Amino acid sequence: ERFATDEDRVVAATLLAHRLVIYSPTGCAFQKWLSPLASLRQGATICSGFTFVEHAILSGIPRSDGVRGYRSFYQGAHNHTILMVEMPDGSRTIVDPTLGAFSYTRDHSRLATEEELFADPTLSTPAIVDREKDYGPEASRQQCWFGTQPYPPMAQSK
Repeated sequence: ERFATDEDRVVAATLLAHRLVIYSPTGCAFQKWLSPLASLRQGATICSGFTFVEHAILSGIPRSDGVRGYRSFYQGAHNHTILMVEMPDGSRTIVDPTLGAFSYTRDHSRLATEEELFADPTLSTPAIVDREKDYGPEASRQQCWFGTQPYPPMAQSK
């Protein structure tokens, strides 16, 4: 397998969403009405559109435990939207598909969890310079879920 672990799959989805569209505020007035596929067809979006595209990608990726799709929630933080991804072990990590960013623990052994980023926002520094405030205790922490399932739910495979 090319992406054998769940962490590799989440990182790959983040980088894929980052590369598939470009940042452009021109479409922000109607972005909320676009589906992930429409955002891809448009080719340009704002940060919330990036999270929507990555959510769609993640919802269709098979996980290492055989279940299809990762749950994800977008988070508003300082006029920017990032994505929280629930891992199969129940932990949550935060990624930024707009910037193609994700954060590791200090020893680089795994992706940092939401709690670890909240306790130490500087974990995000190697990936995103000057965006630590998106992860720290002063962030707004508006956790929201996507109202539609971009792909039909699939039967769990074993």
